[in-house]
Amino acid sequence: MIKDFKHTNIILKKMCKMVGADFKKINFKKESWFYEYEWTEWQEQFFIGWMVGYLMHKKEARQEMMRFPRKNIKDLTKLATEFTMNYGWKVKKTKESDLKKCPKCNKKFVRDIDSITNKKSMYCYKANCKCLNQDLRYCSG
Repeated sequence: MIKDFKHTNIILKKMCKMVGADFKKINFKKESWFYEYEWTEWQEQFFIGWMVGYLMHKKEARQEMMRFPRKNIKDLTKLATEFTMNYGWKVKKTKESDLKKCPKCNKKFVRDIDSITNKKSMYCYKANCKCLNQDLRYCSG
């Protein structure tokens, strides 16, 4: 736990919860504490989306984490991405079968429409659910 940083602790607790880590047992003063656990690329993206939403709705959190706290989606996404790049868990390699499911509800992804040909793509997939509150896609190949 980091003293005097209420919202940073809430964000770190969420990060720990996503990988099954016990927040109280992690020594955040240790230089490489973020290498102790792993998460998938999709868990990382989901966390970034969650953090953006959290910051959007919590003025005190923005004030705690930003020098110039603004309620701007672009700035909040940049902050959440940079936070995750600096303090997020190590990203583990994922199997293609893992990538074709929503990280929250586990629904299978469906083929996306190719913007050039207007036909179903052989390589691009999108989430088939509304639970993420964001447009989640991935392309392989």
